[in-house]
Amino acid sequence: MLTVIVRRFLLAIPTMIALTALLFFSLTALLGSPAALMLGQDASPEAIGSLNARYGFDRPLYVQYFDWITSAARGDFAEAARRVDASTTPALLDADKRLYAKTLLLGAGASRKTGDGVHATELAARLHELAATTDDEAIQIDAAIADAEQALADNRRDAALQGLAAALQHAETLNVPDDLVAAGAPYVDALIAASHLDEARAVAGRLAPFADRDLRAAWAQVKLYRALDRPDAERNALGIATRLAGDGVLPDTADSPPTTASAAR
Repeated sequence: MLTVIVRRFLLAIPTMIALTALLFFSLTALLGSPAALMLGQDASPEAIGSLNARYGFDRPLYVQYFDWITSAARGDFAEAARRVDASTTPALLDADKRLYAKTLLLGAGASRKTGDGVHATELAARLHELAATTDDEAIQIDAAIADAEQALADNRRDAALQGLAAALQHAETLNVPDDLVAAGAPYVDALIAASHLDEARAVAGRLAPFADRDLRAAWAQVKLYRALDRPDAERNALGIATRLAGDGVLPDTADSPPTTASAAR
């Protein structure tokens, strides 16, 4: 059994590398110079060069890619927040509104992890404003998650639970795995914190089909079994989460679901 698991994991590595490289280099090709996008069309070449040097955007692309992927694996939230700020530009908004929304949601969570609640609130507000101008249901789900996570940060637990429940219900109508996990994982967290264990069990059960390939779903199982005091089940779930995390860092009991998740799609 162990041999089969190891073989499958090794076979998955090239796919994961290919997907992350495709995302990184596609964004780079689409957006061009991050410094030029941040400063605008009227910026001088000197100002663009200075900002590129400051953030390391003048380095070879393969170096930037390696830095990006290793930061994600380490759970480097400060690095994630910095790259979100560099990426959430009008050019990205025009090119791909869904990717722009996902990036804002990621940035709000990463900023909150670094203790920058003000910036997290700003990013969540931008996502909420975007959702109000579009009929795209995936973007509306992301905005609902951001609003609920902001409510949690503001100690408005009831509002957060209601928001996450609505986001999950909305995601279930679309039946897209990534949206289901994105809404369900923080909902499990919030329900456990509120001692609503029966509801947490039901939501975690909805995520269980994705737990063998999505770290967020796997970690939801770990936290549920820990809350239910089922050590054997927790140990099995933790083994799956550890395999999915690879060299990444697993959060401790108090943390939110991992942001370095394998894709659920």
